[in-house]
Amino acid sequence: MEKNYVVYQHVTPDRMYYFGQTQNVEKRWECNGIHYKRTSLQPYIEKYGWDNIKHIVLFRDQTKEDALWIEDFLIETAREDGVCINKQR
Repeated sequence: MEKNYVVYQHVTPDRMYYFGQTQNVEKRWECNGIHYKRTSLQPYIEKYGWDNIKHIVLFRDQTKEDALWIEDFLIETAREDGVCINKQR
């Protein structure tokens, strides 16, 4: 199984979290967050600006299955803490 997935986190200035996973984080994050249109992160990008949101790679070299599991776990944990932006994976 290929281990080419990355799990990442965006942290807004008001300390809200958005989690995701992708094979190409550079492509996902390009153009000031244009690929987040129609996501729950978009209003935060509009409010704070892409450059004022922290973009963090949490895990590299994951299988797709492991990346999805990690992402789900992080989303559920952040939801329990009341700091999750994600509405769905």
